[in-house]
Amino acid sequence: MGEAAADVMRLEGITRDFGEGEARAQVLRGVDLTLRRGEFASLMGPSGSGKSTLLHIMGLLDRPTGGRVLLDGQDTGRLDDDGLTRCRGRTLGFVFQFHHLLPEFTALENVMIPMAADRGRFDPSMRECAQALLGRVGLLARAEARATTLSGGQAQRVAIARSLAMNPKVVLADEPTGNLDTHTADEVFTLLREVNQAQGVTFLVVTHDRRLAERTDRIIEIVDGRVVSDERRGAR
Repeated sequence: MGEAAADVMRLEGITRDFGEGEARAQVLRGVDLTLRRGEFASLMGPSGSGKSTLLHIMGLLDRPTGGRVLLDGQDTGRLDDDGLTRCRGRTLGFVFQFHHLLPEFTALENVMIPMAADRGRFDPSMRECAQALLGRVGLLARAEARATTLSGGQAQRVAIARSLAMNPKVVLADEPTGNLDTHTADEVFTLLREVNQAQGVTFLVVTHDRRLAERTDRIIEIVDGRVVSDERRGAR
């Protein structure tokens, strides 16, 4: 497999400005970054470094001021808003610091939501897929539990299952353990790694925890809107 074929996401010269005139601020300053298929990478940087802005652009939640985002070889800058929404829903998964489960729904229903949103309806095959995913994250026994009855670690496991519902090529995880105690954080991080290794899904995990970042294949560091370090470490 050639270099280009091995890349699942490529950022070329990404800039992002906010504001106008004298109030204009450049948050990202020419970021070049490539994620390879099956990679398990971490992104670190101080507060205000541009991590969240970069993640929003990688997740097709925001458009860059300049540069290109190529996802599985497709130039996403050529897509209209509807096209971006479809591409995002079918290619990317998201895990956030706060799980953002819908409280009125069960764990199983929360996992089914991305599939139903894509197809415009619920059907039995979605239930089977969601059950399999909850089994994968060790929560099948809690499938019918309301989201409000889950512990923090359980809720984050449901969020991980939900992120995999559309069989994404890339999962972007924004401080997925930041709201958890150390023991639970280790369990969740281990689960992310297990999914990465078992299914070959590419992960980019934003974390402020150097201890966790050291367990990834690669540590990318961003400061003042620029990538200042990109260390490939090999499997951990």
